[in-house]
Amino acid sequence: ISNYVMVVLLILIIYYLFTKMTLIEISAEELARHYSTNVQTADDKFLNKEIDMTGKVKAYFEFEDANDLMELISENAVISVFCILLSDEQINVAKNLTQGTDVKIKGKCLGMAENKFSNSIYIHVVKIK
Repeated sequence: ISNYVMVVLLILIIYYLFTKMTLIEISAEELARHYSTNVQTADDKFLNKEIDMTGKVKAYFEFEDANDLMELISENAVISVFCILLSDEQINVAKNLTQGTDVKIKGKCLGMAENKFSNSIYIHVVKIK
């Protein structure tokens, strides 16, 4: 019976690691579309999950009292997508990107979090590519 328990535990561990380590690939436009359609459904799918997001730079915002932000073009008049820059390396990369530049962001989706701008999706950036 102990072999059976070990196999079940191993399967559960592998399943857990696979689901936690799988990155969701999505564009900033698609993410904004999901949130503008149904926030709860989008949260169920993306909130606190690691994502690999592609998009184009719209603007860079520098703040004295908070983390700098990089906005991505979302083609959505209702919801914007902002990347929260957490390190000096990310800030240096983002500052040198011009409007319309293609970018790939790896990070954690915070959903429609309250921050500097309302009606916005926020991503905690892990890496800018």
